[in-house]
Amino acid sequence: MPRGPFREGVTDLTRLSGQGYPGLMLFSMVAFKGIFHGTRLEKEEGMDFAADLERRMCLLCFLALSLDVEMTLEVISEKQRSHLEKKVELFLDFFRQTLGVVIEYTSQTGLRRPKFHAPLHIVRDIIPKYGSTTNTFGGYLESFLKIIVKEPLKRTSRKHGSFQWELMARYSEEQVRRASKERLASKGYDVSGGTDDESVRHNHSVSESGSASSRMTSRTRKGRWFTPGGTVFYCKLDEATNQWKTYNADGTLFSRDIKHPGYRQDAEAGVWVIQMVNAAVEMNESYDRIDFTYHLKTPNSNDDAHDIFRCHPNFHGSALKSNPWHDWAMIRYEVESSQGTTETYNVACKVCLWGVFRNSKVTDTNDAQKDVYGAFHPMKEYKPRRDETLHFLMKDRLADNIEVLSFDTVVSTAYVLPFNWSRTDPFPWTKNEATTYCIIPPRASWPELGWDDPLLNRNAMRDTCNLPFI
Repeated sequence: MPRGPFREGVTDLTRLSGQGYPGLMLFSMVAFKGIFHGTRLEKEEGMDFAADLERRMCLLCFLALSLDVEMTLEVISEKQRSHLEKKVELFLDFFRQTLGVVIEYTSQTGLRRPKFHAPLHIVRDIIPKYGSTTNTFGGYLESFLKIIVKEPLKRTSRKHGSFQWELMARYSEEQVRRASKERLASKGYDVSGGTDDESVRHNHSVSESGSASSRMTSRTRKGRWFTPGGTVFYCKLDEATNQWKTYNADGTLFSRDIKHPGYRQDAEAGVWVIQMVNAAVEMNESYDRIDFTYHLKTPNSNDDAHDIFRCHPNFHGSALKSNPWHDWAMIRYEVESSQGTTETYNVACKVCLWGVFRNSKVTDTNDAQKDVYGAFHPMKEYKPRRDETLHFLMKDRLADNIEVLSFDTVVSTAYVLPFNWSRTDPFPWTKNEATTYCIIPPRASWPELGWDDPLLNRNAMRDTCNLPFI
């Protein structure tokens, strides 16, 4: 789970970040698997009944997220709205038949509340009249506040009498500047900014001036843009001894062997560095130095924002309590089949370490082009199996070995959560106990997942009036 979304705990729904609620729903969804194992419910009603109830709770959590994606689309057609109305009706019916009796038992109002029926009225009445739900949102969106208040605030006198007028003036000036920049770019002018030397070094095209690519500082030999973090340590080949040594970022010697300074007591982390050095030697590209970094930024698939891949040993931690953060990435694997054809798979991999391979003796005139590789810990299967409780998710275990792959094979970020392989297995409480992971599909695909589950068939829905705790 992302660090920091539950600052007040998962039971207090206050002070949640922008993605706090979806994160809480996903966390609850994976935690429901096996939650009734060994309880009185399972002993009295049987394992099948407990497993069925867990499946229903997990499905409810995911379908709620699926509806949230569709109901907040910027553009929605009448055909999509009609299809969405059927989904909302099905969800409310499934919710009522699964939890309706429990809610009636614990609440005087039961499901006779606006919060339960509001989604159906939004789809039937609000969207046909006003379009996207963002058109009728009455609060202040965080992105609006950043443009209208946060950025213009830096160029105001901050005096109460003129504060509002100055904010609007600065906002108007910023809109004029953006419009002028777009017009100049459309006419062929270089609007990337900076000095002439910087413009030549970065080689930014005018067409990319408003894209995420234009804000990157480097690119690979295949032309992929990225921005590496600062060098935290590096390994260099000693010509006198023909041995690789580890140096701190300031050039001082850290170790005469190959080590990971961020994980001094972790032998597994040292293997990441050793694997990177071995890969540099085997490539036969005259590499004699590897600059290691703990994060790397690259444009996303739409080129309208950037993705960050971190592999920090102590991200926002302290000397007393470390807080390692390793992001996950979807890596493109090309495998030759027995028929001689090449098949492509996207595999979720844990990002262990980033390294920039180079020859220190060669002065590269094009500083923007770099050879970037990463140490990844991939999943075992190219085609992971579906989970028996969460049918819409794939599950897998980590492979035994670390692989060093080119940064060009990275497809996108991956959202991976640890959970138990079987509902009878204990849920992992620490990272050392986590052996199984479920792969959360991209957010854009959520509206198409889960709605074909057999539990949503009318014949499969049954009321919960016979539950033993009613």
